[in-house]
Amino acid sequence: MTKTFTYTTTQADDSIAAALEHLDQVAIGYEARWGIGRLPKIVNEEMRQKWDRQMERLNAAITSGHAEDVKELVKGTVRGWAALEASAIAAGHAPLPVDTWQYHHAAGKSFNICKNGIDAGNKVDGYENITIAELINFYVANYQVGIKASDKMIKKTPGFDVDEILVDDELPF
Repeated sequence: MTKTFTYTTTQADDSIAAALEHLDQVAIGYEARWGIGRLPKIVNEEMRQKWDRQMERLNAAITSGHAEDVKELVKGTVRGWAALEASAIAAGHAPLPVDTWQYHHAAGKSFNICKNGIDAGNKVDGYENITIAELINFYVANYQVGIKASDKMIKKTPGFDVDEILVDDELPF
């Protein structure tokens, strides 16, 4: 037996959701260029405090459910993103290199995974740059002893009695 639950949204809920969807899209664009959570960290203290106050006001309006307040504060937050970017550029900071992905490790370290050494040369405060080649070299050195020309993969398997695993399949997964 399947239970169906219905939830009726109010016009205010829909209005808040639409405003926040727009803000999410704006935030995604800035964070794609600058890194997740990076912009507020690299601007001066005054700008960071303005941003924090804006976010507190927006979150309070969302919690209260006042659609008109949320819509106005979303407009201010969109302007805030632009002000953060302008402040970061004025302070000499640059967006992330084009060919990078970000990864935030649970231990608190942040990485930019770069397509090549040229992009890895663009240092970003608070991030360690690693190239795809470095990741592959690390993987091969630590997990895979070698790949034979015959497409047989030889893999050392720590903790097992098996010294080699030979895979002759065209698609070894």
